[in-house]
Amino acid sequence: DALSRTLKMFEYKGLPDTIPERELEKIIQLYGFCYFLEKDKQLYVFYGGLGGQPNEYYQPTQFIVSNAYLQFFKSVEVNEEGVLLWNDYAHMGMYPRIRRYAEFMAECDLTLRFGLINARIVSILEAKDDKQYEEVNLYLNDIEEGKKLGVILGNSFESDDKGFKVNEYRKATSENIKDIIELQQYIKASFYNEIGLQANYNMKREAINSFESGMNEEILIPLVEDMLHTREEAIKEVNKRYGLNIEVSLSKAWKGDRKSTRLNSSH
Repeated sequence: DALSRTLKMFEYKGLPDTIPERELEKIIQLYGFCYFLEKDKQLYVFYGGLGGQPNEYYQPTQFIVSNAYLQFFKSVEVNEEGVLLWNDYAHMGMYPRIRRYAEFMAECDLTLRFGLINARIVSILEAKDDKQYEEVNLYLNDIEEGKKLGVILGNSFESDDKGFKVNEYRKATSENIKDIIELQQYIKASFYNEIGLQANYNMKREAINSFESGMNEEILIPLVEDMLHTREEAIKEVNKRYGLNIEVSLSKAWKGDRKSTRLNSSH
């Protein structure tokens, strides 16, 4: 679900038919980079290995492509043949971020599931013998099926040691479940904010004004601008090298109403 959203962050115009927009972004975001390279006079985008003797800044100097479908196996010098495009300046890609929040959400889902199950337990009935055990089970089954009111015969409710006990049990209260749900909302909002989508999380549990709603607007921009800029730089080199006119810009949801003229401009 997270990747399906981030794959729509950018829009491209002028891509050759051999490079689907979705596949381009999927490679960049999952692996942190992609490589534009020609095969039989057709331009493709590849994922492969980076290596070779590191340069003075310990960056890779060779790209190794191995594509069985195209029968394309080659090692090239980085940016001497083809163009390397990084997802961001940290060379991380989106996968580490997505995985981090996905793991948190999975833990929340598990906790919420167990909380909901425990919330069903209002009390624990403690039987003293087999007869009482059968009576209690029959009673609970009648209540669950709703066919008739449950009735327990005999001296089961007597207060001495012969009667069964009713132990109150309500560990998972509505407040506990509410806390888990709020944590889920917080994690989701944190992820969306990190990838540049406005998703305010209201800890005050009350209405917020427009000023409060826009307080984190500038925090949303750095990663998005970072990713956009790395794409612009690489696409400019691709256009120059291969005589193309590819354009990349933020999609509508990410442009929003930001004041940054850079993000609202056409690229």
